[in-house]
Amino acid sequence: MHDHGPTRSHIHTKGDTIHWARSYDWLLSAITFGLEGRFRRRVVEAAGIGEGDRVLDIGCGTGTLAIEAARRVGASGRVEGVDPAPEMIERAKTKAEAAGVDAGFRLAAIEDLPYPDDHFDVVLNTLVYHHLPGPVQQKGLEEMRRVLAPGGRLFIVDFKIGDTFLHRVASSFMSHHHDDEEERGELDAAFTIAQRLGFEAVELERFRPRVFLALRATWPGDA
Repeated sequence: MHDHGPTRSHIHTKGDTIHWARSYDWLLSAITFGLEGRFRRRVVEAAGIGEGDRVLDIGCGTGTLAIEAARRVGASGRVEGVDPAPEMIERAKTKAEAAGVDAGFRLAAIEDLPYPDDHFDVVLNTLVYHHLPGPVQQKGLEEMRRVLAPGGRLFIVDFKIGDTFLHRVASSFMSHHHDDEEERGELDAAFTIAQRLGFEAVELERFRPRVFLALRATWPGDA
């Protein structure tokens, strides 16, 4: 198994953090209308993850998506998941071991990813972006760009703008709350930032269930 990294202390992040790991599994089941497994498989397929890919799942939660990705990349690939909540990392490790899947999990925040440059073929970020205040949106996408290898793919899934009910439900699980006037992450903002950072083929598309949107982009590298 991969080195799972530290899990005992909290990681500082200016984004929201969810610590109720078991409740989070229930929440995702509710948000995806009881079809979380199908939702995660759809993410992996839409991101084009295949044999031998090196994949990073940022804000991995309890590891369901990373586990599905690890099944796709096989023994020649590698999947890592990071989350700022130690409770999430511990549950992700337990679930991966129970599934017999080789995926690594580390305690880390989106603003400071513990990986070298050009390290991954695919970076995933699902149901996380709406937790990020403005400065973290920018820094997070800069870090995603940094760890992607030339030709690497970015795939983000989050709530559509205007789905305030689901956002309120998700917010009830956060470790802290922000003032209403503070700007939160929306994928139209991510679209603009990604273009500004030099990503190519940046696209927004509908994603099922219909409460979600997806952003995909390619990092061409510095060449």
